[in-house]
Amino acid sequence: MADPSDRRFGAVAVVAHAFLIIRRRALALATVGLLVAVPAHLAVGGIGLRDFGASYAARPQPTEVLVTTLVDLLVVVPLAGVAATLLVVRAPQEQATGPGRALEFGLDRYPRTAATIALAALGIGGGLLLFVLPGIYLAVRWSLALPVVALEGLGPVSALRRSGELTAGAFWRASLVLACGWLLASAITLAIGAPFESLARSANDASWSLLGQAFTSALAIPAYTVCTAVLYFDRRSNGALREAVDLGAGGQSGDGHE
Repeated sequence: MADPSDRRFGAVAVVAHAFLIIRRRALALATVGLLVAVPAHLAVGGIGLRDFGASYAARPQPTEVLVTTLVDLLVVVPLAGVAATLLVVRAPQEQATGPGRALEFGLDRYPRTAATIALAALGIGGGLLLFVLPGIYLAVRWSLALPVVALEGLGPVSALRRSGELTAGAFWRASLVLACGWLLASAITLAIGAPFESLARSANDASWSLLGQAFTSALAIPAYTVCTAVLYFDRRSNGALREAVDLGAGGQSGDGHE
């Protein structure tokens, strides 16, 4: 028999709640994203890859695509993603966490978070290379590893295992929430990235394309992370979504436990 609490909040309600949080905390989410993504992409792309002042290329080199992806995976997601996760949590005093405190929290969790993301990326990437479906399955199964590391303080392997436990029996529910988060992130990427690509093409200057990558990363990644954070609270509480978010700060009490 299904848990009655699980029927109170369906997948659509989880998505709606995540979008509501994104709207309410848009400024804070944008702030943490911009403070992390813009310096990271400009330093690596502009200086490291020498994109500042370079000619625009409609099809970037595979090396550039790989480096940009690594910046997002190993810098922006571990820092801005964890910060965005903390912004979802409502402290017992009903005081919202500010961007500064959230980024400090992201820095504190960075080693574990980066290692967890790297491990998950290797597993998911391997699954996609061998067969597409195993990669998709692992992407959903391990989708909650980031909030687990952020709020429960587990190590990489334990975080992936814990994410699998949370998503067990809720694959399609989690898939729907994640798909909606991905669509939102894609819409943000298109809305912001397209004008910068147009500027880069007309000016024949790759600097504009680099700025577009930085801004889309800064806004799309925190927005998607909020969806995974709300899904984490939903699964941890078996559907008691609002109560879980209200009491979410308690998840940090698991810090250091494997």
